[in-house]
Amino acid sequence: MKDAEKKRIEKNIINTYVPLRKLIFEENNKNADIINDFKDYSHVLASVELVIYCFVTANLKIKDGDVLSSLKRVKKDPLYEFSDINEDDAFEFAITYGISRGLQQKRLAINEVCALLDWMIHEVEGRLETDESYVAWIKKFFNDNKREGKNGVEN
Repeated sequence: MKDAEKKRIEKNIINTYVPLRKLIFEENNKNADIINDFKDYSHVLASVELVIYCFVTANLKIKDGDVLSSLKRVKKDPLYEFSDINEDDAFEFAITYGISRGLQQKRLAINEVCALLDWMIHEVEGRLETDESYVAWIKKFFNDNKREGKNGVEN
């Protein structure tokens, strides 16, 4: 990727990012049942998984343990603002960005965001327990579900 293209993408990300403190409601004591109420949470989940897919596709060194560690770091304090400049925080910032994009469609309470992160952590851990790679799964999922655009190019 050319530097100019990378800078354009980075600028677009920064321009569309809204800090989670501005998007997340206070705890609402609602028991967030991700499985049974999936449609209520799919907008955030899809956004985060798309960001993870893009990140692991662009960074081939990312492994399942990195995904799990980053999800746990975000879950530890979802309102923490990870740096978009610090390379050590890049993956956590990407996950937070995915949450932000999802919440811009429909806001959730902090306990619902934490439940989503718990569910994602559970999913990654579950795949690792069965010797299935989450990174391989997410790449396959998005590659198998590409759509053909109006001009005949895959999206």
